[in-house]
Amino acid sequence: MYVRPVPAVRFGLAGVVAVVLCAMLLGAWERYFRGVGARPATVNSDALWALQRERINHGEGDATVLIGSSRVLFDVQPAVWEQLDGRRPIQLALEGTSAVPALENLAADTAFTGRLMVGVTPPIFFSGFAYRGKAIADAATLTITARAGQRLSMHLLEPVWAFLDPDFALFTLLERQDWPERPGVHVNIVVRKLSETQPDRTTRMWDRVVTDTVYRNPPAPSGRRTSGRRRA
Repeated sequence: MYVRPVPAVRFGLAGVVAVVLCAMLLGAWERYFRGVGARPATVNSDALWALQRERINHGEGDATVLIGSSRVLFDVQPAVWEQLDGRRPIQLALEGTSAVPALENLAADTAFTGRLMVGVTPPIFFSGFAYRGKAIADAATLTITARAGQRLSMHLLEPVWAFLDPDFALFTLLERQDWPERPGVHVNIVVRKLSETQPDRTTRMWDRVVTDTVYRNPPAPSGRRTSGRRRA
């Protein structure tokens, strides 16, 4: 039987070197994105939507709930609403998604007895288009692992690291490069980072979208895609 020889390596030293290199690379990655305006923020994930949806079944069934698409998500600030109404609403709007699936979901829930504000963007609302409909469909089956992972990330990691935003992921950056196009291959232009989110899904437009004209209005691409011409 062949026995693989173990190399004579000082594993303790190798472990220290690996940790130091990892810390240096993470620090450089974080510093770069901080340099282009990124700040720690909560990832607007499907699991985050599910946690906000669960508030209705955990003592807040009489709350005001906001549903709709981007207009409701970006244009309604729960903190300001709370100053006017005395109570913060539950933000369940989803960008690019008709309010109909969320409306049906809440209508079927006997625990919900509160007020519902429905945003209607006619082309989206009446078509039933649900860009993020998966968040609604998966909320009822959110696993303990997904729930725990979301809470740990939201409270321990995302307040510290700006690069955790999915728009700054390595493979996202690689895909965004201006690679040569193959004839006949359809390429989708992925929407870049537009907003920053808080744990209660309060969402605001990212400052760079307002202040950086190159990011907001990139030049026409010479190759693969518009977003590939933008600086990360």
